[in-house]
Formats: sequence, structure tokens, C-alpha cells
Amino acid sequence: MPPRKKQKTDDAEPDPVARSAPGPSQSARSQQDGPRRMLTRASAKGVSLPTEASGSKPTTKATRATKPPATIKAPTAKATMTSQIPDSKALTTSKVVRSHRKGRLQTLPDLPVEIQLEIYSYLESRDLLLLSRLCKKFHAFFLTRALTKSLWAQARLNTDDIPPRPPFMSEPAFINLLYSPYCQLCGCSNVRPVWTWFLRCCVKCMQEVSFNPKDAYEYVFKEYVGKNNKRRFFFMGNMHEFVELYQRVFPVHNRSRKHWQSKVHNRIPKADLDRFIKEWEDPNGKATDKFMNPLYEDWKAFTKTQATRLQERNRWARQCEAWYVRHEDERYDALEDARRARFKDILARLKEEGWEKELEFMGPDAVEEMSEMPVIRQAAKLTPKGWEAVRKRLNDLLTETRHKRLAKEREDVIRQRCAALETAIRDHYGSLPRTADMEARPHYIDFAYSEECRTLLDAPGSDEVAPAAFAQVVPTLTERWEAEQKRELTAALEKVLPFPVPEGVDVLALAVAIIPCQCAPQLSHWYRADNTCPVRWPALLGHWCMRKHPSVADLRLDDIYTRSVMRAWTDTGRALEDETQWRVPFDVTAAFPAYTTRRAIKQACNIIEALGLDPARATIEDIQKCENKRLRCLKCIHPPANYRGLLPPDQYEAHTWMGAIRHVVVRSDWGEELQHTTWEVIEEENMALVQELESQADAQVLINPIDERIHATWCCSLCVDYNEAREPMTAHLRTVHGIEDTTRCVQDGIIFVHPTLPSKQYTIKPAVVLPVSSITVTTWTPPDATN
Repeated sequence: MPPRKKQKTDDAEPDPVARSAPGPSQSARSQQDGPRRMLTRASAKGVSLPTEASGSKPTTKATRATKPPATIKAPTAKATMTSQIPDSKALTTSKVVRSHRKGRLQTLPDLPVEIQLEIYSYLESRDLLLLSRLCKKFHAFFLTRALTKSLWAQARLNTDDIPPRPPFMSEPAFINLLYSPYCQLCGCSNVRPVWTWFLRCCVKCMQEVSFNPKDAYEYVFKEYVGKNNKRRFFFMGNMHEFVELYQRVFPVHNRSRKHWQSKVHNRIPKADLDRFIKEWEDPNGKATDKFMNPLYEDWKAFTKTQATRLQERNRWARQCEAWYVRHEDERYDALEDARRARFKDILARLKEEGWEKELEFMGPDAVEEMSEMPVIRQAAKLTPKGWEAVRKRLNDLLTETRHKRLAKEREDVIRQRCAALETAIRDHYGSLPRTADMEARPHYIDFAYSEECRTLLDAPGSDEVAPAAFAQVVPTLTERWEAEQKRELTAALEKVLPFPVPEGVDVLALAVAIIPCQCAPQLSHWYRADNTCPVRWPALLGHWCMRKHPSVADLRLDDIYTRSVMRAWTDTGRALEDETQWRVPFDVTAAFPAYTTRRAIKQACNIIEALGLDPARATIEDIQKCENKRLRCLKCIHPPANYRGLLPPDQYEAHTWMGAIRHVVVRSDWGEELQHTTWEVIEEENMALVQELESQADAQVLINPIDERIHATWCCSLCVDYNEAREPMTAHLRTVHGIEDTTRCVQDGIIFVHPTLPSKQYTIKPAVVLPVSSITVTTWTPPDATN
């Protein structure tokens, strides 16, 4: 214990509190109860009050020296008044004297040794270690060699579950190794013991007091062999022999066969190496010449003795290490229990303050992550001051979580209402069984920003919105929405048509009013080409290519309503939270493919002219009257020199008018000189062969139609919104509807190809291949050889 600071006393000017005479009541109390402590430590050191029994007078340290006792006079009124009015300067500059009670164990070292030994005989080893570090008196007392057996040995017997003491260690050193967490060389904390060395050593000190094999070899050669060439060490022959001896007779820490030159692995203490060499040179402590001319048998016996000693040392080390691991596990479990109890107390207090919903919203993973915060992950008991620190640290986190929870609850309400709006739209367009035309309709997102629907969707959460409210506004909104989309699409097509529209002609009714579908832009080129199909009004309303996918910035909007309606899509039966289904309203002006549409219409005009019709006036009904006609592409029959076709030179394809348009759309990316601009009608005498080949192709497709188109999206007409690929749809028919024959389902219309991803086998009649020799009349003029 550090000595107390001496009180500076002034005989001429005693302390005012010490000079004040006790009153009658104080004198009586002092006579009955004996001396009492004064108000300050200075007065307690300077003066001791007398008692009647002893008759002693107040004495000071100066009195115990050579000076006579000073006369203590009662203060005058002026002095008392002056002492009661402190100086303002003294209040800011002088050191405040605080009153502390002395430690209750301060007189313990002064007790008789027999009494102390009786008290200490009930303590455990860890208690003695702590007491020995308390003050200098305790340190000297507990480290007295004569008291080792009566103190440390008895304390070790009082301690449960402690390993036996190795014979080469003293009792205090062994207890210090077990319980002290400090480095025994530099004093840094949180250091694990190196049991093979029986030493607690930090990494920095370990580099200073130990060697790896290479450094040890160089050290022996430099310090011992190099100074006296007469010395003979059998292990100095080569490095391999030294490494073998190194492993056999020295306590190696962090042993590794792969890192013999590492600075971390295979370390041995320098002291053990010096002891080994000294014992070999002079084992009895007497100067002899034996080590200068030793025999190999002596060396072998010596190393065997050292190896036996190491094995015995390692046996003690294993026992101590096993105890230490078990002790650390128990300590860790105790700390974890204390931390969990503290965290449980924190959660209980947070719930009392109204944060229970926020904790539930965070989920178990986030709550577990919160428990790892430094201010929370502590083993100390939660105090009022600690609770204030926890509240201050968690306030921002819980406040942000509350905002997220309220926003999530608001989004859930809006999504439920969006689902009700989607149901009302679906019911307006028809009931089960579904058809492909029912997919060409608006969705809830198209009405979500209208004034009528937003009033219902964005109503407060406490207001109940019935599904019938959406059913009342859907017919009006649908009619207005279709008229608006028709007007915008007409205006967009008029801008890309290569001719002026005659008066009184509906642009959407023209045969050339086609738009290339772009529903699968993320797929590979061959799949995109295989499923590219010209789309017409009103089937275009069911295609997602006209709904521009939102950007990342749009998906992270701060507007709760916008974010909610964009994430509330339920197509293909997926959850409302599925981010892959986020969409925006149908927008012709933003998603209209003007360039590809202009090129497709230009090619369609050539095809319609080949049928003998006027592209500016030919409607879809006029084209349907030409269903019995087939077309062939003359550019594919007589390609340029640099063109490599998909068919042999002696074959060509016979297309319907829509198949010809698709042929142009699919193969229009191969350069301007390869555009399929020239078409002609196949002769009547070849139509019988064409019809026969088409019948064979149709029969081949219908053998197992659902397996023919692997990439097609199929719709179940018996379900409200179940749209899936081939394998899920087959399982759905078998498990839900009990239907095994998928071919029959396609023929009966129970399942149909979704219009968003068309398949050429079912939307467009496939082309058939004819020999070029069947051509009798052609309007094609072969290009010159120079072309």
C-alpha cells in the first residue's frame, strides 16, 4: 500500500477546524465512545483527541519529535468569521481536501504473525496472489520463504480443481503462472502462458528471449565454439543433426515441421540453451577438461538424460495446460452468462420504454448483432450510469428502426390494397377459365397514380378500404386507359410509317401496324431471335417490353407510396416482396422501339406489295383473306457472294405473310446489303406440296407440344395467375389438377403459351422447306457478277 502524503502543519497557524474547541455535547460523546475521526485527513493526522481514561493530551508529529506540544487556543470571533468566508481566489486555485475513511485492512500487517497465519489459512491461492500485490508490507510478508509451506501450500489445498505443482517451481511462482495474466518480462496484460516453458511471455518478449533453430545454431557457434576451438559439440556437425537434437532435448514452442526458419514457430528459450551447454561443459560445477575431449558415449548418455528431463517437464506442462484450457472455458462461460444476463436486462428495459415493436421488427439476427456492440457486450452488471450510456448509444439505431417499421407497415397496407385492385381488374376482364386475350389488359400499376385509385390506396391505415370500392372505379379507368394507350400508340406509329395515312383509315387496323417484341432482351441472341415476333394491337398491352423497367434510383425512392406500388407486383404467383417483379406503368412514349419498328414496317410493306395489296390501305382482314398464299424470300434463294445462308443452295422456305414478317425481323441485323426486301408468291402448282409439308410439321409439333418449346412460358387457364415454364407447369397439372396428359391440355386449351414470350410453333405457322427446282416462274433478276 503506498504511504499517505504527510500533512504539512504550521505551529503558528493551526488548522481552523482543528483549533475549534468541542462543545459540551461533543465532549460528553467523546468521553463515552472514545476518540472520533475529525472532518479532514489533515486534522486526523495532525491531532488526536484525548479521553478521560487515558488522560492523554493532543499530540502531533512535531510533538513526537523534539518540539514541545503547542497550545491550542479557541478561535476568536473574528477568526471564526474569517474562516467561514472563503476567498474567491482560493476557491479556484486551492486543492480541495476530501475526507476518506481509512482502509479497514490497514492494521492487518501489524497483527501478530500467529493471528495472520490463522486468517490466511482459510484463503485460496488466487486470494494470496492478490494480497501479495496489495502493498509492500504484504509483498514482503507473503514472499517470506519460511512461510511458504504454511501460507501457499495451505492455500493450494484450499483451492478446488488446481493442477499439482511441478517440483522445479516454487509455490508463489507456480500460483503466479496460473492466475496472473501479465507478461513476466515486460508486464503487459492479457498474455497466455507458454506451458512448455512454464512462463508467461508476450510475442515481443518472446523474440528477445528465445531462438528458432537457425538462430540457435548461429548463437552456439558464435558464443561457444568460436571463442574456444577446443570445445567439442557433437551436434555442430551440420544443421540437420542440430535440428534433430533441437526437437529431442529442448522445450519447443509452436512446433512445426514446415517452418523451421520462421520467427514465430519452433522457439526455445535462450536460458535453456545456455543451461544445456553449461551442464555439458561442466556438469559438476568444477573446471575439467572432459568437454574438450569427450567420448560419444558420454554425449549420448547426456542427451538421453536431457530428453528424459524434457519428457518429465512436458508431462507437467500437459497437466497444467489441460487445467488452463478447462479453467479458461469455465471463465469464458461465466463471462458469457454475465454478458447474456446484462443483455437480457437491457432488452427488458428497452421494452419497458416502448421499443418492443422495434426489437421484433429488427429480427433475431439484428438483435444478435446489436448485442456485439462494445457498450453492451460487457460482463459488468448494468448500473444506472451504464444504462444511460447504453440508451445514448442505441437511441439513433432504435429511432431509425422505428421509422423503418412504420414505413414497412405502411407499405404492407398499400400492397394489400394493390392486390385487391389487381383482383378487381382481373375480374373485370373475365373469369376462369383464362384465355390469351385476358392477358392483354392493364394492371394495378397503371391505375395506381390516378386520382380515384390513389385516394383509396393511400388512405390512412386505420381506414378500411373494401374490395368493392375498387370494383366501382375499375370500368371507368379501364375505358379511359385503353383510349389513352390507343391514342399514344397511333401517334407513335404515324411517325414511323413510310407513307402518309389516308383520311379515315385507322392506323392500328393496317396490316403494317406491327411492333417487334422486345420482351426478352436479356437472353442470348439465338433465343431472342427464335422468340422475336411482330406484335399488334391490342395484344401489345400484355407485353412487358412496353413497360420500361425502373432504374436503381427509382427503386430506392423516398416516397413510400411510389416504392410500395412498384414492389407490390404479384405476377406468376410470386410474393409481393419479390424485387424481380418491380414494374412501372405501361408507357408507349418511353418504351416504343421506333428504329426497329420503322425497319420492320418498311419490310412489311414489301411483303404486302408482293401479295398484290396497297400497304397504305390493306387491313389485317385483307391479309387474312390471303391465308392460302405462301411467300418465298428471293434474297435467300439468290444470296450475295459474301452471304452464307441457313439452308443449302438448292432449298428455300415457304412462309405465311406473318412468318415472312418474322423472317425479316429476325434476320434484319446482318447488314443493309443482306436485307430481305424481295418477295414473291409461290406458284399454285406447288401449294399442294406446301400444304402436305405443313400438315406433317403440325403433326410433329403436337406429338409432345409442351416439350417442344423448352423456353416458352405457359399459362394455366384453370388458375388465376399461375404462369410457369415447362417443368413447373407439368408438375402443377399433375399435383393440383390431377392431369397427366400435357399434350391433351395444349389441344384443349387448358394451358396456352403466354403472349409475353411467344413461341413460333403456336403463334406463327412454321415455314416449310421446298426444293429450288420446283420454282417455275420468278420475278427475280440475278445480280451481276460484279455485285
